[in-house]
Amino acid sequence: MSSEHVVTQIPLPELWNDRGPVQATRGARLGEADVARMISEVGATFAVAEVGRSLFWVPGHERFLFWKREAKGRVAKADEEPVKPSDYPGAYCYVASEWKLDGGTSLVVLEKQG
Repeated sequence: MSSEHVVTQIPLPELWNDRGPVQATRGARLGEADVARMISEVGATFAVAEVGRSLFWVPGHERFLFWKREAKGRVAKADEEPVKPSDYPGAYCYVASEWKLDGGTSLVVLEKQG
């Protein structure tokens, strides 16, 4: 699988990187406070999914900057149905979920809406 692999549907059925499929299991949907806790207390990083683009893995050392500049304020509430991207800055938002990688590491996947 090459880096040309693009997101074709959301919610994501699987994760991948430049080396191929990543063994991971989707967990609970997260709200903004959950995401903030995971990046500060657990050290989780992000993968960002947007239909028509490659899955973007935020480097671990950039997770706080990415959170501050891009994702904070744009994470849909965990129980928000339907999600209304127009209610968020820039008329887009992220549906966040926790994924567990093999070995137990947590990852926050942000699926872009809008």
